Amino acid sequence: MNYSSSRHRLWILLFLIALLSLGTGLCYCQMQKKVDQDIHSRLQQAIASLDVTVSHAEQAADLAEPFYGKSCSENVLTELRTLVATIPDVRTVNLGKDNEIYCTSVFGGRKFQFDRRQYTHGALRLLSGSEITPFHPLMVYSEQDERGNTILVGVDGYYLYNILTVLDGDAHLYLKVGDRIMTRKGEVTATPDIKVPVRLASELFTYSVIADRGYASGVGAFIRYEQHTLIAIILASLL
Repeated sequence: MNYSSSRHRLWILLFLIALLSLGTGLCYCQMQKKVDQDIHSRLQQAIASLDVTVSHAEQAADLAEPFYGKSCSENVLTELRTLVATIPDVRTVNLGKDNEIYCTSVFGGRKFQFDRRQYTHGALRLLSGSEITPFHPLMVYSEQDERGNTILVGVDGYYLYNILTVLDGDAHLYLKVGDRIMTRKGEVTATPDIKVPVRLASELFTYSVIADRGYASGVGAFIRYEQHTLIAIILASLL
């Protein structure tokens, strides 16, 4: 009789453990699915917003094409400054020839050296600062012709990391251009602290957005985010 009773209790215990394990497993899978959906949605929204911002730089470069190779006259400067004043997100429009910037919407005819090989047609670059604002990040969009003329359009980094900040959640967002990454705080680095990267690339321009999924990894995160559901599963198993 005692043996039969003990065996009965063992079967009940095993059933409860199996039920609890099944419920916990389903709960974990559901949590991961929700996390993936939320991250993908945020990445898509970030790409959509950043595409608009970069398209403004592309628009400015296209409108500046008639000034390829032109001297830095007052008329040219006026046109470049008009582009900066009228096109959203654009901070500067600059003209270059070979490896020298010779006309800028900010400094006029002041000259700067640059490596035109890093600014191919349609290329993007993330910079931590510039001659004007050494500690303020920006993105540069460039266009070139076959004669060595270059147009460089600077986009204020504020517009970029503000998008990351607005859409930021538990999975922090990062903007990646080439080997450089911008954080939601505007820091530009080649070695960000991203534990579990999830990447989505723009279909229009050469950049991508990364979400750090690390917050949702491990048992600790599961218990933290699904503690109420776990309690409900345990109570239901005991009833």
